[in-house]
Amino acid sequence: MVHWGTEYTTHSAQWQQDMALRLCDAGVGLIIGNHPHVLQEINVITSETTGNETLVYYSTGNFLGNWAYETLGTNGKAQDGMIARITLIKTKEGVSIEKGEYIPTFVVRTYESSLLKHYIVPVIPAIDDPEYYLTTTAIMESSYKRIAKILGPCTGTEHIPIAEVGTMPE
Repeated sequence: MVHWGTEYTTHSAQWQQDMALRLCDAGVGLIIGNHPHVLQEINVITSETTGNETLVYYSTGNFLGNWAYETLGTNGKAQDGMIARITLIKTKEGVSIEKGEYIPTFVVRTYESSLLKHYIVPVIPAIDDPEYYLTTTAIMESSYKRIAKILGPCTGTEHIPIAEVGTMPE
């Protein structure tokens, strides 16, 4: 877990990528980052010296935060987030990463009585049932478009694929 990145920037900085590669070279298999308050890409990097592969979630965004849509010009990006889901495989040789996934989330802010309440909602189910999640289809579709723009191109490698998942398993 690393606390890194430039706040409100939706792509990792070169220094983050350099640090991730140094950690990969050292044998680290998984990096989960936070700090920018917005999502950043997911990538699989390979050490040129050791061949080690590292799954990197550069920033998982705000899982829970009190950022409003317009906060610091983020236009909703500070309410977008993800749940990182990593599948590990244990064999006699050790533990490896089978795949990296993400569940798009959004922080719904709503008033109940005079109190501001925060709900972390899964974006994909909320598009189809917005009333249940105290939101609207338009808000959830907008969130999904922002998330897809950042994470959609992230596909991983043949050995460690990256994919979007709609909801948590029951």
